[in-house]
Amino acid sequence: MRGRLRSPLLLVMVLALVGCSGAQEAKSDSGDVDVAKALDNAMDPGEGHKKLDFMVREFDVKIRTWLDPEQDPIESNAVAINT
Repeated sequence: MRGRLRSPLLLVMVLALVGCSGAQEAKSDSGDVDVAKALDNAMDPGEGHKKLDFMVREFDVKIRTWLDPEQDPIESNAVAINT
């Protein structure tokens, strides 16, 4: 008797889970569109970006690296371009 009851109960549980997952997918489609729009709007330059405009240029960079504290540093020169 116990084996006969277990199979239909398992079937009902599986069908319930499948139905719930389908309902969540339907809800998430409209939510995904809202999230995509919000992320798109967040990528537009704002006031914070205007405050960083002074850094849009080329910088001459001199880098010193010490591999051994007892020795002189290794020096490198580069150009950093911020756009």
